[in-house]
Amino acid sequence: MRNIGFFVFAGLLFALIGYSAIQVGMFGKNNPTENVAINSQEQTKSVIRQIPIPAINSDGVGELAILRVEARKGSGKILFDFKGSPVISQQTQNSIEFAGNYALSLTGSENSIDLSYSIYGNSETIGGGSAGLAFFVITTSAILDSSIDSNILITGGIMESGEVVRVGKILEKAKIAKEKGYGALIVPYGEKTAEITPEECARAKVQNCLPEKEIVDVEEKIGIKIIEVKSAKEAYQLMIKK
Repeated sequence: MRNIGFFVFAGLLFALIGYSAIQVGMFGKNNPTENVAINSQEQTKSVIRQIPIPAINSDGVGELAILRVEARKGSGKILFDFKGSPVISQQTQNSIEFAGNYALSLTGSENSIDLSYSIYGNSETIGGGSAGLAFFVITTSAILDSSIDSNILITGGIMESGEVVRVGKILEKAKIAKEKGYGALIVPYGEKTAEITPEECARAKVQNCLPEKEIVDVEEKIGIKIIEVKSAKEAYQLMIKK
């Protein structure tokens, strides 16, 4: 009787283990990389976020670049993984550090999270600070494990204090956002209008360009919703899915 009881117990245990393994396999398969927590070999939680941002190439034409951040358990280090990426200028690296440090500070994660950043794009070189605000948003999203609204693009610089900095070329960025099917573009406060030359207007392939400098309402000119923000926290709240 003892032998029979043992074999029955072993059979039930094997069935339960097998069922659990099937559940884990099915659950993991249905979750996209950008929106799930991933356990590494060290059983350390790691969350990845990536979003497109509007950028300007060497010809002055708008295009999309991809920003990526991985947040994992650590001690507050900010790392760059630019292997195979375009050459990243020092100004861009500084803006990433501002964004990362501010996100760590705001979430109280200065001593518990490490951040690793990557940028991908068609240009040979990526410069300027216009990705800073976007990096803050995806960093905070990764730390808090929140989801980003995929219908909105964002551009803007950021200071160590979290203050949003103007970046320029909003007309061209709005144009590429519109062409790619996005519903809105978040910009620094005061950049909903832009002063443009006839050359800039023509390069952005906007119709009805005037023969002299003009101040235009970007939303009306391009036909895409423009949302101005004064702070990085405000930008984050607008980009997170409710």
